[in-house]
Amino acid sequence: MPAEASSLSSLKVAVASDLHLGSRTSGKFMDRFIEKTNSINGDIVLLPGDILEGSDSSTESIYFEEKMREIKSVHGVFASSGNHEHYGRGGNNVPAFFGNAGINYSMTQLLLSTMHSLSKE
Repeated sequence: MPAEASSLSSLKVAVASDLHLGSRTSGKFMDRFIEKTNSINGDIVLLPGDILEGSDSSTESIYFEEKMREIKSVHGVFASSGNHEHYGRGGNNVPAFFGNAGINYSMTQLLLSTMHSLSKE
């Protein structure tokens, strides 16, 4: 983006991938992950794949959705799928999971949203 299109001088991006959230993921891990991610005070948080793992247990999914809603950023949290979102889930309910977690599930959405936000600053 041309510098004259925005007054933004920097953009802090937090990135986390390969979390493989599933039946073996502890609450302690989730608490530490949320705390560390939020401590970065990112303008944007990117989750580029392999966030989920294994079966689509509704109890498990609800817990992870609730925890992921705790991630904070200025311009939003964005995710795309990796291959592990499809193991055991067959890709089913992956968009719903991210939507319920308050996470934008599309890198296209990220680009459009960010460009729009930055052009206003």
